[in-house]
Amino acid sequence: MKTPSWDELVFKNRNRSYGAYVLRKEYPSALAASFVFMLVVITLLFAASPAAVKLARNIIRGDKVVKKVVYVIELPEEWAKPRSAKPEVVVQPGVSNNKPSQNK
Repeated sequence: MKTPSWDELVFKNRNRSYGAYVLRKEYPSALAASFVFMLVVITLLFAASPAAVKLARNIIRGDKVVKKVVYVIELPEEWAKPRSAKPEVVVQPGVSNNKPSQNK
């Protein structure tokens, strides 16, 4: 004589067609499938991590140069003149360089 499962006992005199019985019966296979899927995903992440680290190190150190472009631009001669450290202050007669007071 076969011993009935827990699901069989719970749904013995109840409606099995509304969905809960089917969900409880399919739960072990759904759980196994999700476990296998996550195991594959985690394995792929661990397998890809050394390649990702190597790529990140190459990007940080700049080991790989895809294309090197050099542009030569001729500037006007007036731009090439050295500028003085202090700007020249031009004082015109009759013009005050003082800021107006803000008395209110």
